[in-house]
Amino acid sequence: MEQPVSATTNGLLTLCDTHCHIHDDDYPLPADEVLINAVGAGVSKLLTMGSCLVSDCQAIVYAKGYDGTSGVTVRVGIGLYPHDVPAGGLTDETMVELTGMIRDNPQLVAGIGEIGLDYYYDTVSRELQIDTLERMIQLAVDCDLSMSFHVRSGQYGDAFADFWSIIRNFPDVKGVLHSFTDNMANLEKALNAGLYVGVNGIFTFNKDAELGKVYDHMPLERIVLETDAPYLAPVPYRGKVNQPAYIRQIAECLAKHYNMEVAEIARITTANAVTVYPALA
Repeated sequence: MEQPVSATTNGLLTLCDTHCHIHDDDYPLPADEVLINAVGAGVSKLLTMGSCLVSDCQAIVYAKGYDGTSGVTVRVGIGLYPHDVPAGGLTDETMVELTGMIRDNPQLVAGIGEIGLDYYYDTVSRELQIDTLERMIQLAVDCDLSMSFHVRSGQYGDAFADFWSIIRNFPDVKGVLHSFTDNMANLEKALNAGLYVGVNGIFTFNKDAELGKVYDHMPLERIVLETDAPYLAPVPYRGKVNQPAYIRQIAECLAKHYNMEVAEIARITTANAVTVYPALA
């Protein structure tokens, strides 16, 4: 029988950071310090996302070494970030390696990510990005894993237009639109597709009225919290290295937005996170 997600553990909030990159070898803060800080802020679960084969391997090594440290559940996402797709495209050998990582670490690999489309820079062709995303989605479907989608449009194209065309071919897709800051139309499409939306530090310092309206229409039952550490530190830590502990500031800002207690925000968003990524339970 499935157990309900509690809002508190040992008197602290039980928050979850569903998207960070604290395992990368260039992350500047000591792992033990980061996890102690996380627990002190009420963060008991986190998902650190890979971006390429090297990063994916580092994520698994990190989780093996630190899962359970200070009471924090550490899980990983593995995949290829759009701009980390090799010039020759995604190879069968890479797919075999990713499949092996999932097979050999079923308790640690919670999802496929960070994957998606990014047309803000012209570093990887649209065709290669689309091919890679389609194969990453198929891998996730075959392994019954959710995905963390990075989708960003720019001067090189409408990434969401291509994204929705791809998603229509995968009716069983599950996952999160990471760091969602797009328009109302794409929010509605995301909700209709059964996707969740990731809310991070941008929520605490947003001054864009149109984006504010989008945030107003995000149903709490479809929100997961994320830091994207080391990037996008929330108020009052702008300019500092982000870390999972700062999920607390995002939750507090959401609590004011919804006129709710922080403990209730923690309960709902952590339950959402476990629904999307069951390995976090």
